[in-house]
Amino acid sequence: MYYSFLSLGSNKGDRIDNLKKAVIKIGGIGSVRKQSSVLQTFPWGRTDQQKFLNMVMLVSVDLNPFEFLNKVGEIEASMGKYENGHIKWGSRSIDIDILSYGSHVIQGNSLRIPHPLLHKRSFVLNPFSEIAPEYVLPGFDKTIFELKESLDEDN
Repeated sequence: MYYSFLSLGSNKGDRIDNLKKAVIKIGGIGSVRKQSSVLQTFPWGRTDQQKFLNMVMLVSVDLNPFEFLNKVGEIEASMGKYENGHIKWGSRSIDIDILSYGSHVIQGNSLRIPHPLLHKRSFVLNPFSEIAPEYVLPGFDKTIFELKESLDEDN
Protein backbone atom coordinates (compact mmCIF):
# COMPACT_ATOMS: atom_id res chain seq x y z
CA MET A 1 0.00 0.00 0.00
CA TYR A 2 1.20 3.49 -0.87
CA TYR A 3 0.14 6.90 0.37
CA SER A 4 -0.36 9.58 -2.25
CA PHE A 5 -1.19 13.26 -1.97
CA LEU A 6 -3.38 14.66 -4.75
CA SER A 7 -4.29 18.20 -5.72
CA LEU A 8 -7.79 18.78 -7.12
CA GLY A 9 -9.00 21.90 -8.88
CA SER A 10 -12.10 23.03 -10.74
CA ASN A 11 -13.12 26.31 -12.38
CA LYS A 12 -15.80 25.22 -14.83
CA GLY A 13 -19.40 24.25 -14.16
CA ASP A 14 -20.53 23.46 -10.61
CA ARG A 15 -17.09 23.62 -9.06
CA ILE A 16 -18.07 22.26 -5.62
CA ASP A 17 -20.01 19.39 -7.15
CA ASN A 18 -17.08 18.60 -9.45
CA LEU A 19 -14.73 18.32 -6.47
CA LYS A 20 -17.20 16.17 -4.53
CA LYS A 21 -17.65 13.81 -7.49
CA ALA A 22 -13.89 13.55 -7.99
CA VAL A 23 -13.34 12.70 -4.32
CA ILE A 24 -15.96 9.94 -4.55
CA LYS A 25 -14.40 8.56 -7.74
CA ILE A 26 -10.91 8.64 -6.21
CA GLY A 27 -12.35 6.79 -3.21
CA GLY A 28 -13.31 4.05 -5.67
CA ILE A 29 -9.65 3.36 -6.51
CA GLY A 30 -8.15 4.00 -3.08
CA SER A 31 -9.01 4.90 0.47
CA VAL A 32 -9.44 8.59 1.25
CA ARG A 33 -7.45 9.35 4.42
CA LYS A 34 -7.55 13.16 4.70
CA GLN A 35 -8.99 16.13 2.85
CA SER A 36 -8.21 19.82 3.14
CA SER A 37 -10.86 22.47 3.09
CA VAL A 38 -11.76 23.92 -0.31
CA LEU A 39 -10.08 27.21 -1.17
CA GLN A 40 -11.00 29.66 -3.92
CA THR A 41 -7.92 30.80 -5.80
CA PHE A 42 -6.96 32.88 -8.79
CA PRO A 43 -6.00 30.94 -11.93
CA TRP A 44 -2.29 30.22 -12.40
CA GLY A 45 -0.58 30.41 -15.78
CA ARG A 46 -3.63 31.77 -17.63
CA THR A 47 -5.37 34.50 -15.70
CA ASP A 48 -8.20 35.19 -18.18
CA GLN A 49 -10.60 32.66 -16.67
CA GLN A 50 -12.86 32.03 -13.67
CA LYS A 51 -11.34 31.46 -10.24
CA PHE A 52 -10.59 27.90 -9.17
CA LEU A 53 -11.71 25.90 -6.20
CA ASN A 54 -8.76 23.85 -4.96
CA MET A 55 -8.12 21.19 -2.36
CA VAL A 56 -5.55 18.54 -1.45
CA MET A 57 -6.26 15.02 -0.28
CA LEU A 58 -4.34 12.02 0.99
CA VAL A 59 -5.27 8.56 -0.30
CA SER A 60 -3.88 5.09 0.16
CA VAL A 61 -3.73 2.89 -2.94
CA ASP A 62 -2.53 -0.56 -3.95
CA LEU A 63 -1.63 0.41 -7.52
CA ASN A 64 1.80 1.23 -8.87
CA PRO A 65 2.31 4.93 -9.71
CA PHE A 66 1.67 4.47 -13.44
CA GLU A 67 -1.51 2.46 -12.90
CA PHE A 68 -2.65 5.15 -10.47
CA LEU A 69 -1.89 7.87 -13.03
CA ASN A 70 -4.01 6.02 -15.59
CA LYS A 71 -6.93 5.72 -13.15
CA VAL A 72 -6.69 9.41 -12.27
CA GLY A 73 -6.65 10.24 -16.00
CA GLU A 74 -9.77 8.11 -16.51
CA ILE A 75 -11.54 10.07 -13.75
CA GLU A 76 -10.55 13.39 -15.34
CA ALA A 77 -11.72 12.23 -18.78
CA SER A 78 -15.02 10.90 -17.41
CA MET A 79 -15.66 14.28 -15.80
CA GLY A 80 -15.05 16.24 -18.99
CA LYS A 81 -11.60 17.67 -18.37
CA TYR A 82 -10.72 17.51 -22.07
CA GLU A 83 -14.00 18.78 -23.58
CA ASN A 84 -12.17 21.82 -24.97
CA GLY A 85 -9.02 19.96 -25.92
CA HIS A 86 -5.73 19.95 -24.05
CA ILE A 87 -5.29 23.67 -23.40
CA LYS A 88 -2.42 24.10 -20.96
CA TRP A 89 -3.63 25.78 -17.77
CA GLY A 90 -7.06 26.34 -19.34
CA SER A 91 -10.51 26.16 -17.77
CA ARG A 92 -11.57 22.69 -16.72
CA SER A 93 -14.25 20.93 -14.77
CA ILE A 94 -11.63 18.93 -12.89
CA ASP A 95 -7.87 18.73 -12.71
CA ILE A 96 -6.17 16.12 -10.54
CA ASP A 97 -2.42 16.18 -10.02
CA ILE A 98 -0.43 13.51 -8.22
CA LEU A 99 1.76 15.50 -5.86
CA SER A 100 3.57 12.60 -4.23
CA TYR A 101 3.46 8.82 -4.17
CA GLY A 102 5.07 7.18 -1.16
CA SER A 103 8.79 7.79 -1.28
CA HIS A 104 8.93 7.52 -5.08
CA VAL A 105 10.84 10.02 -7.17
CA ILE A 106 9.91 9.60 -10.85
CA GLN A 107 11.17 11.89 -13.61
CA GLY A 108 9.60 10.34 -16.70
CA ASN A 109 7.82 11.79 -19.71
CA SER A 110 4.32 10.86 -18.58
CA LEU A 111 4.80 11.10 -14.83
CA ARG A 112 6.89 13.33 -12.60
CA ILE A 113 6.75 12.78 -8.85
CA PRO A 114 6.93 14.89 -6.78
CA HIS A 115 4.94 17.24 -9.00
CA PRO A 116 7.56 19.55 -10.56
CA LEU A 117 5.74 22.85 -9.88
CA LEU A 118 4.25 22.01 -6.49
CA HIS A 119 6.74 24.13 -4.54
CA LYS A 120 5.80 27.23 -6.59
CA ARG A 121 2.01 27.06 -6.23
CA SER A 122 0.21 28.58 -3.27
CA PHE A 123 -3.06 27.02 -4.47
CA VAL A 124 -1.43 23.65 -3.76
CA LEU A 125 0.76 24.46 -0.76
CA ASN A 126 -1.94 26.24 1.27
CA PRO A 127 -4.36 23.28 1.37
CA PHE A 128 -1.45 20.79 1.50
CA SER A 129 -0.08 22.57 4.56
CA GLU A 130 -3.51 22.33 6.18
CA ILE A 131 -3.46 18.51 6.21
CA ALA A 132 0.28 17.71 6.26
CA PRO A 133 2.39 20.70 7.34
CA GLU A 134 5.31 18.56 8.56
CA TYR A 135 5.44 16.29 5.51
CA VAL A 136 8.75 16.42 3.62
CA LEU A 137 8.48 15.59 -0.06
CA PRO A 138 11.02 13.15 -1.46
CA GLY A 139 13.83 15.22 -2.95
CA PHE A 140 13.06 18.34 -0.90
CA ASP A 141 14.77 19.43 2.30
CA LYS A 142 11.81 21.45 3.59
CA THR A 143 8.45 20.62 5.08
CA ILE A 144 5.28 21.57 3.21
CA PHE A 145 4.78 24.39 5.71
CA GLU A 146 8.30 25.69 5.06
CA LEU A 147 7.75 25.53 1.30
CA LYS A 148 4.50 27.47 1.74
CA GLU A 149 6.19 30.10 3.88
CA SER A 150 8.99 30.57 1.31
CA LEU A 151 6.60 31.36 -1.58
CA ASP A 152 6.52 34.72 -3.29
CA GLU A 153 3.17 36.39 -2.67
CA ASP A 154 2.42 36.46 -6.42
CA ASN A 155 2.25 32.65 -6.64
